Amino acid sequence: MDSGTRGKAFLAKVYPYNLRPVVIIIGAIGGMWTLFSAIGFFRNAGIEGDNNSAKLKTIAIVLGALFMVVAVIEAFGILAGVMRKPKPVGVFAILSGLAVLIVFTAELMTVVVHFVLKKDILSVCTNINNGQTVTYFGFFGPIVSNKITPQEAARWCNNSYDHDSWSLIVSMLIASVLAVMAALVAFRYYRQLLDPSSPAYAQGAAAPQATVVTLQYGAPYDGSQNYGFRPPQPYPGQAYAPPVGPPPPRVLQNPFDPQSEPRPPMYMSGDGNAYGSDNKDPFADPNVEARSDRRGF
Repeated sequence: MDSGTRGKAFLAKVYPYNLRPVVIIIGAIGGMWTLFSAIGFFRNAGIEGDNNSAKLKTIAIVLGALFMVVAVIEAFGILAGVMRKPKPVGVFAILSGLAVLIVFTAELMTVVVHFVLKKDILSVCTNINNGQTVTYFGFFGPIVSNKITPQEAARWCNNSYDHDSWSLIVSMLIASVLAVMAALVAFRYYRQLLDPSSPAYAQGAAAPQATVVTLQYGAPYDGSQNYGFRPPQPYPGQAYAPPVGPPPPRVLQNPFDPQSEPRPPMYMSGDGNAYGSDNKDPFADPNVEARSDRRGF
């Protein structure tokens, strides 16, 4: 399984979580590492120039410039993570892909230069260490110090060169894998900002800010607010107002007779007569009443 497949499998597990802190932390660590690397290459360019090695000086300046570009990209990634906006995060995701190529190219150049310019590297190392004073420290302080001879300097530089041969290759592999994983995190965070179901979107990173109107029960209508509907308006020249005076009291003349309750004016009964003119028993047989009327009872 290659580094890209492993990185995708790892990001699939952490996708339910907001990747914004991860982007910021990776940007900070990657930015410091590339910045210190650039400073180291620029410093080595000055040392190699003083020891008459124009080739190593030029290569050191180029490598320092490449790592400085990556440091600027990582700084922009931190800013994009703080802003939490899709557009700058998308730009950083694209630049992170470019950073992968730059890191891999710089590390590969370091390995190639290490093997191709072996003679120049050993010459500069021997000139720097020849005649230097070396002090051997013990538990209670320095024990002995002496100056390095040309033979000792050459032997020490060869041992250091052999050690750097495999360490540079391992460093190239590790840096390339970490750069690829950092780029995948940047692209996945950009995808979170565009996905409404992701936690980054839910926290307001890309969600549109909606205007919420809170209506209180019984609150008066505010004409300056747009509620999506128009309240009913009175007819022209007419205003809704309650009648003048208090409502009429409800008084029963006879509390035991519901029909004694006052009725509105012109209230008519079922036979067309005014209310109160018909006092017949509502439960009587109408046929009997009709015969009684004909007999004069």
